[in-house]
Amino acid sequence: MNHATPRPARLSFLPALAATLAAAGVPSCVIVEDDDGPPPDPYGDISFDWSFDGVADCDEAGVDELDVVVLQDGLVVDERDGVPCVGGGLTLTDYLQGRYVVSLDAYSRTSELLYSGEFSIRVRGGEDNYAGAVELTSPGGPPPPPPPAVGSVAFFWSFLYPVDDPIVDCALAGADAVDVLLQGPGGDVVRATFPCTDDGAIFDSLPAGRWTLTLDVFGSWHDAPLHLYGAVVAVDVVADRALDLGDVALGRDEAGFADIEAVWDLTGTTCEAEGLTTLTLAIRRSNLEDAEDVTTVDCASASALRRTFVPGSYVVTLTGAGTTTTFVGSTTVDVVPDTVVRIPVHLVPQ
Repeated sequence: MNHATPRPARLSFLPALAATLAAAGVPSCVIVEDDDGPPPDPYGDISFDWSFDGVADCDEAGVDELDVVVLQDGLVVDERDGVPCVGGGLTLTDYLQGRYVVSLDAYSRTSELLYSGEFSIRVRGGEDNYAGAVELTSPGGPPPPPPPAVGSVAFFWSFLYPVDDPIVDCALAGADAVDVLLQGPGGDVVRATFPCTDDGAIFDSLPAGRWTLTLDVFGSWHDAPLHLYGAVVAVDVVADRALDLGDVALGRDEAGFADIEAVWDLTGTTCEAEGLTTLTLAIRRSNLEDAEDVTTVDCASASALRRTFVPGSYVVTLTGAGTTTTFVGSTTVDVVPDTVVRIPVHLVPQ
């Protein structure tokens, strides 16, 4: 720190005054009384605030410490290295009044030069001379923002079909394609469409925060897309972590499905006459090998309503064993979305 002891002012007129008094015969005893008090302090302080490319907070600007050089007439009069970057500025003390240039370099924790700047100031003795907010700038302009904290999300899909128990079989669910929409906290939007396989999907490099995941699943009806399932899920993406949502259960869009009502009769006879009490009703989609709905019905009721089916071509079969004869009936029908399809089946003896 600069520090000096001020010297008293020289009273250069006293010898001449004493000689004049002696020539006049006056005793040369002179008493000088200083009515103005002690001389003014010739030393002052320099204080200033800092800003790093417009950022005043040291941590936010990435600044750990500063080197400070004070010059007067091009000569270094004070030098301070490694001044901690705390608070909003600095005060330098004890400078002899005059004009100074203060040069500043700001460094990161890894000793990388981040910002530089300087200012000129006139120091007045006995005062704290404030230079205001000093702007330090980076050599190439403001540093690029740090990369956003990102994470990833992985999930599979399942379908509430034909009841509210999830299945993962895309073919059985009638699903062809899955549309994915991710909406992030900063307005980020990610869209993708996947073939409906059992592999699910994964999304990387998502900024951390609350995302909304929207899934829409489409089948087809006479080669036109048909919306079958959907779900909306809130997802909290965590930085540097892979979030596995597991199976996301997608609910049915009921307007995309149909019900089947089977209506039957026995050719030339009745259930009672043939000793038929029950029939086996099987409903199979034409493009699948196995029936997706098999149930036992009362032969005498003459009809049965079954729910819920993906639109498309179906084979409806009824079989029953009477006292002496087995009866079988089968019908192929095109099931239309958002309808109850009434299917007549005529059972004939085998």
